[in-house]
Order: sequence, then structure tokens, then C-alpha cells
Amino acid sequence: MCEKPLSTDLNSARYLQEIAPKGSIVSFNYRYNPVIDMIMRLRNEKKLGELHFFSAEFNKNSALTRHHLTWRDSAQQSKSSGALGDLSCHLLDLFCFIGESPVVVHGIKTVKGHVGTKSDGQVEVDDNGYVMGSSEKGAYFRVHASKSETDHNLGLHIQLVFENGEIRYSTHHENRLLLILFNDTNTETIGFDALKRLPDPPRELPFWSDSFIHLHDDWCALIKYGHSSPKLADLSSGLHIQEIIEAF
Repeated sequence: MCEKPLSTDLNSARYLQEIAPKGSIVSFNYRYNPVIDMIMRLRNEKKLGELHFFSAEFNKNSALTRHHLTWRDSAQQSKSSGALGDLSCHLLDLFCFIGESPVVVHGIKTVKGHVGTKSDGQVEVDDNGYVMGSSEKGAYFRVHASKSETDHNLGLHIQLVFENGEIRYSTHHENRLLLILFNDTNTETIGFDALKRLPDPPRELPFWSDSFIHLHDDWCALIKYGHSSPKLADLSSGLHIQEIIEAF
């Protein structure tokens, strides 16, 4: 099992894919969050159709609260650290996973900036950025990842526009989704009672800890019985995200 992103650059990511043993996966654990389960379920039950637009914001404040340089601030980590290299990986993978289509890599656009310095030196990676583009199926995405947000903007905020409806989610209301059907004037609030088996660390998403339990269950089933879950991200999924990061 490899943590995301697969590596610090595309060439070494390709090498990892070549030498990795059978059954290797990338830890895109957000696929196992019950929020994503509910989104996929609503898409099927409400017959929402194909994904047309995906907007996601993942906002943290670590660039403002951590005042000393770490390895994460080095230019050597520019393809795997910073807001885009670190936080956007999960969001881009969710776009590919939910939309069932890879990203058109040559069409990606990025905008980014960073906190200039910390108390002991220069910050060399981005702390705030946007990635925009489309999938091979023609869906569009807009991803904003930040490590320099103020308190009221912190968290994960998602908007998904399908052919026949729209779903919105924010960690400000962690146990509910908003569903809008285009043939209806009402907005429906969908609540769900997902019980947590493990507490979540500070500043992580709701159900973050539990997502690893479900991921590990599927991975063990793959290794032991050869049963592969569609949620498991193999190394080709990790390599595709690495290709996107390389275009940043």
C-alpha cells in the first residue's frame, strides 16, 4: 500500500508501478468515506445520470499555524506537497472515480500562490491554488485546495452537477447532503446516521479514521481471496493522478 501521491515525480511513479507486487494499491481512502457512499447511492436511486460538473474546496490553515519550516516546504517536494500536491490528490481522484473517466491532462489549468516565508526560511511550495479541467467524457471540474484559509472557510465543500440533479455537501454539516432535482423546485435535505468506530484526528475530515478500516478490509480481501472492490485504487489510478500533478 502506497500513500498518495504515488511519488514525488512522474518518472519514479512509473518505476514504482513497474516493480510493485500484484495487489498493490494507492491509499485514496476518501473513496471509502460514507459521504461518498451516499453520493453514489443517490446518483443511482434518483437516476441523476452522468456527472457534468464537479466543484470541490478543501481548506486548511496549517500554513498559518505552523511557523517553522519542515520537509513539506521544500521545492524537492513540489509535486507531492503543498496545497495542490497534497490536498488536491484526493479531490481529483474523486472526480475520476465518481465521473468514471480520467482527466484530459493536456487541458489542465492551474493558479497558485504561497506564504512567502516562515520564521526560519523561505516556503518553496504552494499553499493555495486552483486546478481546472475536464474529463475524457466531457465533465468539467474546479478544485480549490488551500492551507492558508481563515476559520470560517475551513473544511471540505463539494458540489456535483449531474444530468438530472445536483448534490451539495459541506463538512460544516457533516451528517447531511443537499439534493436538488432539476424537475422539482424543492431542495431536499438528506441526513445519514453513519456511526464512527474510531475518533478522527484534529483537522481531518469526518469519518477519516473509519475510511481506512474499510479500505484495509477490501485490500485484505483482494490479497486473500482475489476479490477486487471497485473502490480500491490500483497503481494505475495513482499514476494518473501523478500525471495530473506533473502538469501543475
